Amino acid sequence: LLGGVATRISPGFVVTASAGLITRYQWGPQAQQGAPRGGVFGVNSNIELEYRIAPLLSVSGYLEGALAPFPYAMQPNLGSLSDSSEFRARLQFSLDVGPSTAVDLGYDFTRWHATFTRSKLLDPAGSADKALLLEDREHALTFGIRWKP
Repeated sequence: LLGGVATRISPGFVVTASAGLITRYQWGPQAQQGAPRGGVFGVNSNIELEYRIAPLLSVSGYLEGALAPFPYAMQPNLGSLSDSSEFRARLQFSLDVGPSTAVDLGYDFTRWHATFTRSKLLDPAGSADKALLLEDREHALTFGIRWKP
């Protein structure tokens, strides 16, 4: 769920910003195989800067940050969620191939992290006084065909 605004700063330069709610749920086969189960819920905000560099070609950059401190359906031996956040960045080139169609090519980077206190994940028989850090980094090359109303 996002809400935001878009503003044309000058001919060919548009800024879009929004804020809203975010959730992430990971359905892993428990931690014995490397991917725990659990979800987080929070708020995010983002900004996109788009600049037309030629009549049919534009470039855009996108940044997003999120704080998700509310856990749900979390695997019990992970412990208490202390902090959870997301950072996402994208660089994209768009080529207009028709009056209402564009082809997009881009690169996306996403980093999620969550820290837990009182974790028993790594030592189930020991005391629950361990800290645990989970981190996920994703890189993607993207290609898309976009319809522009």
